[in-house]
Amino acid sequence: MRKRPKCLYWILLILSVCSFSALVALIVCLYEFKADSILFGISSAWISIVFGLLFSSIISLIVQIINDNTSQKEILHMKQLIRNREINLLSREMSMFLAYYHDNESFLLQKYKIKDSLINNNLDVNIIRNNMQILNRVYKKANKQNKAFIENYLLISDSIKEQYNKVIELINKKRVEFDNINIEMNFQIFSKEELDSLNLIPLYVKSYNDNMYTCIEHFINLVNTFSLEINFDDNMWLSLIAILMSDKIDLTNFKK
Repeated sequence: MRKRPKCLYWILLILSVCSFSALVALIVCLYEFKADSILFGISSAWISIVFGLLFSSIISLIVQIINDNTSQKEILHMKQLIRNREINLLSREMSMFLAYYHDNESFLLQKYKIKDSLINNNLDVNIIRNNMQILNRVYKKANKQNKAFIENYLLISDSIKEQYNKVIELINKKRVEFDNINIEMNFQIFSKEELDSLNLIPLYVKSYNDNMYTCIEHFINLVNTFSLEINFDDNMWLSLIAILMSDKIDLTNFKK
């Protein structure tokens, strides 16, 4: 969908103005030459031609404006359809990971002096950073049951890193796709800020460091940039069961 050149509007507009000016001048001449039948006839003929040209220019300009407005509406409608489709996909993937991540926090809230980072359905990265530092200090003394959740929260377990990297792989693919969509449509479907928020790298660090919170911060930034709707209850029990089965944790000790 390519935009029509704006110069066409100016050509039609200038042609209309010139034709109207010429028409006014010819009408004045017609009044002056009304006593001379030959000049009167010539002036009348020219007025007819100029009037026809003026009428054609104005009609063409109106049609051009209508067509361009219709084309613009089609582009905007197509843009909205594409964005809705892609944003729904991103929302689903981010919901699955962030809900799973917060489920670990929900379990650990009952065990340690950490705070709930979910405020008004948004994750607070500052709280996550503080929680990570606290949990890192108690990690070595934690029992096997609690360690499994702490490792997930600190992003150092193999399972959480695998899930994180799968999301990153999808995001990187989407960045290329979104850039290609902008080029193919010759229209900005996705802004530069949105594309930049998709520029993420996989998680390869094997041990905790004080910058681990930035991994979640990047996801939060992506959510905010695209205004994604995250459902933190979408896979609560599914993620919990996966944790329990993989680590053989006793379900009776968990109270939500």
